[in-house]
Amino acid sequence: MRFLAVMAGATALLVAAAATTIFVLDPFQVLRPARGTPNLYGVPEFQIPGLARFYPYDAVVIGTSTSNNFTPDDLAAALGWRAMTCALAGSSIDEQRAALDLALRTGKVRDVFWGLDPFDFLPPDRRGFPYYLYGDPGWRTAPYFVNLGALEHGLRTLMTPAAARVTLAQWNANRAWDRSYVYGRQQVLTAWKHRHTIGPTPLPENAALAAAAVDTGIVAVIRAHPSVRFDLVLLPYTALYYRMLAVERPREFEAFCRIDTAIVAGASALPNAAVFNFRDADEMVLDLDRFHDLLHFSADVSREIVRDVAAGRGRVTPSSFAGVCARMRADAVRVRAE
Repeated sequence: MRFLAVMAGATALLVAAAATTIFVLDPFQVLRPARGTPNLYGVPEFQIPGLARFYPYDAVVIGTSTSNNFTPDDLAAALGWRAMTCALAGSSIDEQRAALDLALRTGKVRDVFWGLDPFDFLPPDRRGFPYYLYGDPGWRTAPYFVNLGALEHGLRTLMTPAAARVTLAQWNANRAWDRSYVYGRQQVLTAWKHRHTIGPTPLPENAALAAAAVDTGIVAVIRAHPSVRFDLVLLPYTALYYRMLAVERPREFEAFCRIDTAIVAGASALPNAAVFNFRDADEMVLDLDRFHDLLHFSADVSREIVRDVAAGRGRVTPSSFAGVCARMRADAVRVRAE
């Protein structure tokens, strides 16, 4: 019993020491901005809360990996925004909303650029996303103080010279993955041959459920922030992805269309929102050289989308969007899978 008591006491001391170290160093800038030169952490879901609270910006990018190449520099050039990229690879609408809601609570956001994928609406799997960092600091933040990643990063930062630390500019550059991949038809055709590795997407099964999911996940936040401008962007994928869905997973294709239709109907009716559609942009979806797999397009496409949004091109209403899914089916037939 004495041994167990000693072990329990030692463990408690170690936990207390780790928590105190994290509180003092605050390596993820959850409680306060970094003292001196920051060293930004490479895992964005842990870094975004501190950046959103303490760094200057007037716009945010929200979305998944398909939105990571919408860079602050491109948004500044086309729209004059001082943007922060809060896109999270593989994120659900719930996770995107956590980042967006935090940014909105700061009062700094005037514009939101939201890249939308239909698979954002998958049921949340609670895969360890640190929701506790996205609320106001308090007792719910307790898991931060026993986060071994935070402790390791804080101690490593102490040993890293200021000139060698990861700056905000470097962190933003690292978020854009464009230069890490090869693009071209061959890469896309290889992905096509392995399309069975893309898991099923259990989206809402009828129009009412789709409308409810969109209202809860997207429309409600737009309605709650009438002074903020929201640009919602329906992103392009290769026509081969549309072929996979339309031919091999027709129920998923129909669910895809229901979600998009609900987004356009719900958001375009609000005065502070606009929806821009690139799902059937032939110059993008039929040009496989602009992709590195069935879904992910190059930064050149991202820049073109930003310029089009800035110019008001591609904006849709429910009536103008009505034929989009039919055109996606037509593109799926036209594209060559060889």
